[in-house]
Amino acid sequence: MPDRCSPALDALRRHPQWQSGIARLTELWEARGAQARADAAGYAQSYEGTRGLMVVDVVMSANRGYDEVQRRVQKYADTGVATLQDVVDNPPGRSFLGMRRREPDTVLAVATALLGLCGPDGAEDATCLTWAEQTAGMQHAFRVEPHVGGISGIGLALFCYLRMRSGADGIKPDGRVRQALKDLGLPVSRDPHAILTVAQCAAVELGVAELELDQLLWFALGADRGRRRKVNRA
Repeated sequence: MPDRCSPALDALRRHPQWQSGIARLTELWEARGAQARADAAGYAQSYEGTRGLMVVDVVMSANRGYDEVQRRVQKYADTGVATLQDVVDNPPGRSFLGMRRREPDTVLAVATALLGLCGPDGAEDATCLTWAEQTAGMQHAFRVEPHVGGISGIGLALFCYLRMRSGADGIKPDGRVRQALKDLGLPVSRDPHAILTVAQCAAVELGVAELELDQLLWFALGADRGRRRKVNRA
């Protein structure tokens, strides 16, 4: 984590819940860290060659269980869709995938934006990785990111998740991460920017990558939910 986390980390270290929460997080890492690191290592590869389906996963992940998301993504994949170009050519139908009213437009807009960054070779995996790496540090100012940040339906959590799925380090500041931090006794808020800051500082304190912490936090939610997360690799 760059030095930009230092002022927030200094402040959080003075928070009455911080030291005990980090102690519990450290215990969790000692017990589950090897598995979390292994899961993080293969995270972006789940959508190699299928970046169009990645976009559907990201957009539909908002306020849905991941098993449900995966079923719908597979239903779309069964029609022959895989790449960003496929999504642009054959956008998902709202009723077909059970999408909310604006989600098809968001999927199409994100796929079009990422596809527009591809060079003549059409290397979608490399393009998505480059975009994700070049947006490092933009999370709290994601609305000024010129390609995806201004798209309606993309909030902070989905912006972070898209970066992670594309191959960048990161953590998704959603309700699942909030609950895991709370269960560990760390300070939490419903504000996704606050969730992200606490999680980023916790990763620095623990000395691990943000994506490794993201995977570790599934275990803070309980063994059953953590196990489901591992199977679906989301």
